[in-house]
Order: sequence, then C-alpha cells, then structure tokens
Amino acid sequence: MGAMKRLALALVLPVIAACGATQRPVEEVTLDPTHVLVLDQGGRSTVVMGDERDLFDEAVRAYERGDLTAARHIYGTLLGAHPDSRWRDLYAYNRGLIEMHLEDYREAARDFELAESAARDGGDARDARFHAAIAWAGLGQWQAAAEVFEDLLVTESVPAQRVEQLVRAGICRQRAFQYDRARAHYREAVQLYEQTSDLYLQYHPTWAARAQYQVGDLYAERFAQVPLLLPLERMRIDLESKGRLLLHSQNAFLKAVRLKDHYWALAAGYRIGQIYEDFYADLHAAEVPSDLDAEAREVYFVELKRHVAPLVRRAIEVYRKNLELGRRVHADNEWMQKSEAGLKKLEALLATLPPPEAGVDASRGAP
Repeated sequence: MGAMKRLALALVLPVIAACGATQRPVEEVTLDPTHVLVLDQGGRSTVVMGDERDLFDEAVRAYERGDLTAARHIYGTLLGAHPDSRWRDLYAYNRGLIEMHLEDYREAARDFELAESAARDGGDARDARFHAAIAWAGLGQWQAAAEVFEDLLVTESVPAQRVEQLVRAGICRQRAFQYDRARAHYREAVQLYEQTSDLYLQYHPTWAARAQYQVGDLYAERFAQVPLLLPLERMRIDLESKGRLLLHSQNAFLKAVRLKDHYWALAAGYRIGQIYEDFYADLHAAEVPSDLDAEAREVYFVELKRHVAPLVRRAIEVYRKNLELGRRVHADNEWMQKSEAGLKKLEALLATLPPPEAGVDASRGAP
C-alpha cells in the first residue's frame, strides 16, 4: 500500500462587517476545524473531508475494512490537530492497537503511554498500561513488561483477566531466563482456573491451557540447554538430567491436553513428539570417545541406533495421536502441519533403524 498524503485546512468563517458610514455590532461565528485528507489507496486517491467526528468515523470505517494504514494516518491527524480533545486517549489507544497489528511495537508503546496519561477514567488508564506492557514484550523488553503485569495483578480481581496477566508475566520472566518466577506464575494461573467458580473462566480455558503449556515449554527449553559432552561420567549425568527434564516436560504438556482447549491441546501434543525427536537428535550428535578404533566406532553407532530407535517410535506414535485429535475437532492450524511434517520425516528415518526387540511394545506409554 502506497504512502498517504495529508492536507489539513482550518476553515473559520470571516468576520462580516456592514458597509457604509454606520458601524453595526459584528457577530462572529466559529465552526469546528474542517480537515481535508487525500489518501493514496493503492494508486487511487480518496478524499476525506470533515470535522473531528467525521474523521473519527472514517478511521473506524477504514479499520473495519482492513485499511490499517489509512486508519492509523487519520488517528494521527486527529491527535495532531486536536491536542486538547476529550477523546485524545481514545485516538491514541486505537492507533496503538493498529500499530500492534502492524507489529510496530515501539510506536504502539508510545501511543499506549499517551493514552494512559490522557485517560479520564482509571479503567481506561489501566487498559492502556496493560497494552503498553504487551508492546514492550513485543520489543523484547521482558523485565519492564513483567513488572507492569505483576503490578497490575496487585489490584486485579476479575479471574479471567488475572489468569491472562499471570501467564503474560510468566512468559516475560521465562524469556528473561527467570525460570522459577515464571513457573510460579504459570502454576498460580492453573490453580486459579481449577479452583474458580467464575463461569466465564470455566468455559474459556484458553489462558489456563496456555499456562500449562508454558510449563512444558519451560522444561523443554531447559532440556535443550543440557549438552551431551565427554568425559563419559559427565555425559551420564547430563543424560540423567535430560531424561528428568523430558519427563517433566511431557507431563506438563499432557496436563495441557487435558484442559481441552483445542489449539493448545494440539500445540502440546506436537511438542511431546518434538521433544522425543530432539532427544534422538541430541544422542545422535553426542561426542564420541576419541580412543575408539574404526571397528569399535562401527559397533558404537550400531548400538546407538538400537538404543535411540524407541525414541523415534515414541515420537511417531505421539504425532499420529495428535493428528487423530486434530481431525476429530476439525482443526487446521500450524500444529497439525508441524505434526504431519514431523511424522513424515520420522517414518522415513525409522526405516533406517533396527526393528523393535521381540516382546517390546514400541508404543508403550503413548498418550
């Protein structure tokens, strides 16, 4: 979409004086400023003309038809031409929402801060501050965003909003590698959901499911941070650590599935398969003792394939079950696509690995 041009004109009726020798009293009539905007909409010029209310209505219409650039421009005109408007906080807030859609988080944060300072109502100021924190998170300012969410939690009494703010604060703490604080926020959010009598929250588990998903994501993130390095004693300790983190992650993701939010259930199911796939990749890429001769190295890799093959089978089983769940709920999203891609890749890999040992159920323990 091309850049828009703007022309703002303030039209005021002139003073009318009577002609002749005798001067009569003069009446001054002042109209609201009239603005003329020329918008370039993909090479086609559109003229918008009107007063403050007319421009606001046009901004709303532009937003509703998906012309975010035009709507943003009109709100900018309103903010510049009407610095003392009683609706200044609304213009700034709406422009901030548009900038969030456009992923211009820096400008969005500034507009939400302006909306907070101009707000005449405490609830409006709180809402603007909440969205400013979301914009800061978009900029990667995790600490600042977390502190705002946590500050808002002190006085938040609406259960559904409290759960959302806990999850957002937890994500910011997690991104700042403050895992204990993040986990505490996630668990409080899930606990609030499980114990609430609030009907809205009971029938809208999205943020509670996101909280439980994030617990699994947190453990998966820590799992990925554990290397498999020589000497052998260190590798043994690292393997035990990765194994524990894998189980913690799997259990957390399974709990997210049971909260029955379709989107996060599929996300969690995919991540269970992914962490088993990652464990296989980590084992396959682990350091090999340098003192092995050619024959010993060949035996080593044969045994390695035999030991990691169950991880591949486990991941395949999880991906299949996740796809079955998605089809039952008629889902078509990125988690279905990722599960399908993971399944195809691992089925091809499985053909190169040893078959399961006799009497061993390769799918044992699959969710």
